[in-house]
Amino acid sequence: MTDGKIDKQIYAEVVLRSKTGTSLMKNTAPLSAKKLFFYQAEASDVEEACKKLSDAGFSVIARSQFGISIVGTGELYKKYFNTEIVQRPVKTFYGREMAAEINPFFMNKTPEVPVELAPLVDTLYIPPTGYFLSGEGQMPTLSYYHLRPPADISRLTNADAAHARGFRGTGVKVAMIDSGFVADHDYYSGRGYNITVHAAVGDPTKDEIGHGTGIASNILAIAPECEFHFVKMIDGYNWASVAAFRLAVSLGVKVITCSWGQSRDPVLEAEIQAAVNSGITVVFACGNGCPIGWPGCMPEVISVGGAYPRQDGTWEAATYASSGVNSLYPNRHCPDISGIVGHLPRGIFIVMPTQKGAEFDGLFSGSKFPNGDETGSADGWLVASGTSSAAPMVAGGAALLLNAKSSLIPAEIKQMLMDTAIDVNQGFSPCGTSVGVGSDSATGAGMIDIGAAVNKVAPSVCPVAPKIICPAPIMCPPAPKICPPGPIRCPPAPKICPPAPIRCPPAPLPSCPVPVIIPPIEPEDPLVPVTIMVPKSTAEAWMASGKQDELSPEDAHQYALQAAEEAYCAALEELGMAGEYSGFPSVKGCKKGAFDPSAKE
Repeated sequence: MTDGKIDKQIYAEVVLRSKTGTSLMKNTAPLSAKKLFFYQAEASDVEEACKKLSDAGFSVIARSQFGISIVGTGELYKKYFNTEIVQRPVKTFYGREMAAEINPFFMNKTPEVPVELAPLVDTLYIPPTGYFLSGEGQMPTLSYYHLRPPADISRLTNADAAHARGFRGTGVKVAMIDSGFVADHDYYSGRGYNITVHAAVGDPTKDEIGHGTGIASNILAIAPECEFHFVKMIDGYNWASVAAFRLAVSLGVKVITCSWGQSRDPVLEAEIQAAVNSGITVVFACGNGCPIGWPGCMPEVISVGGAYPRQDGTWEAATYASSGVNSLYPNRHCPDISGIVGHLPRGIFIVMPTQKGAEFDGLFSGSKFPNGDETGSADGWLVASGTSSAAPMVAGGAALLLNAKSSLIPAEIKQMLMDTAIDVNQGFSPCGTSVGVGSDSATGAGMIDIGAAVNKVAPSVCPVAPKIICPAPIMCPPAPKICPPGPIRCPPAPKICPPAPIRCPPAPLPSCPVPVIIPPIEPEDPLVPVTIMVPKSTAEAWMASGKQDELSPEDAHQYALQAAEEAYCAALEELGMAGEYSGFPSVKGCKKGAFDPSAKE
């Protein structure tokens, strides 16, 4: 424990008195999202309380109708709220057995609300410290099976299919709340990402833990053109989860992703429910190991678990990702859906950038795989996974859905991601739950399939191929009626008519066809047009053959159509009718040798 004067800026939450008189802090049961108004203060009270706190010397960093996030010195808290602030070390867990020591602040006595704030403020508290769930130069070369962003992440989540259709998250505002973000890491530099870093507490240019810088690579692999806002929530002694969440909401984002957990905080619970009610999709990591964490078990959020891509192309439940039920919500099974997660003992699977020399940079160093990642202790790279990495993948999927259809609400996004997930029917979770056919408690609805989800929102359909009309059969010439004189015998009438010169081709799949209308043989004949279908793939094959290197795709396509005309002429020529037909100007009267596909017109 640290005694004496503390000069650091200390973060705390001021809980406002609600307009109904109901205390948010006295509610020990899970909140109802439909009854949040019971705990909201009047807007005028929020403003008045902010002014009084600012006048007293505190800095207001975020606010809502539930409370106000402030920072100030230990002396200021003692003077204004008559409480002592102390520090003592605690262990914060990043996965299962891995932990680091930090020195958060605590109040050693219940604070007293000053008289001038009593009509406005219910109480003051320091939120509980939580835990994270989980490079410079070139990405390290590794000897074991692993994934490398962004290509492997976008491929295995099938985001590539959405990217090919132009859905890359353009214009969608997304926020990640985590330990910090180093935007000038070599991995992020030069990729054209649209990144803005904010800080509820601490230096926005640093990531002392190294967790946030790493997992951000997963969401940007899925939604590379989103408007990405990173909100730093920790500085080594302040765990500002409520303030960071309020700050993220104030940015006007449509998706918030969080890869951390903590003990239940009714103020944070209310903020999350209010965000979802306002149309923000909130994604939380379910956790690593057991039991299920909070807030990842809240019914309003998308709870993300893990699936492991085997090298044979199949999926199995990740033994490093949580699943099951939290006692706070006995009818709520987690996760809802899964992203990519590795296996026990440490989930070492995805290469990620981190701040050089940060806590996570050396967390897995010094040991061989699977107990270590075989990277340097200060090289700016780590290999990890966990639901910390999986949650941003799902958040990226939500961003692509909003890119495809901006009017989607959080419940629709969750359902579409679940409805299109890949069924995982092998393996088990570390909590002992097994997979099954369809949705199960180990992986939820299954592994996210972003391309399928986007197709459900914005279907991609080729135009329906028009029906093909086969040509009318050509009549055989009649047998001669009068034999010539002399011993010459009349030739027998032909018994078999030659085949119709054009056969109906099958509708080309999957390329969209181009119709070609063939006019009648004689102008005076009744109009019986013939439609044949020529796929654009014919032109592509022509180009691939190397015979028309200098032709554009459009020219090659034109020659493909002319080839169809030549085929028609060849059939007429077989019947001795080529000289009488000039339906296609490009074949110059169907004269043999007139068609020359090697020369441009």
